[in-house]
Amino acid sequence: MKRQHALVLEQGYTKAEAARSLGIRANLLGRWIKEHAEDDGQAFRGNG
Repeated sequence: MKRQHALVLEQGYTKAEAARSLGIRANLLGRWIKEHAEDDGQAFRGNG
């Protein structure tokens, strides 16, 4: 997933451009970016 984030967050592509380049839908890429932004660095979330 790092490559997908880099296209948008580091290289300045729009989500639509990056998604088209990767052969995926823009909404999927947007979800990945959102999840990446919410990631707190913990491998496992929850009480366990």
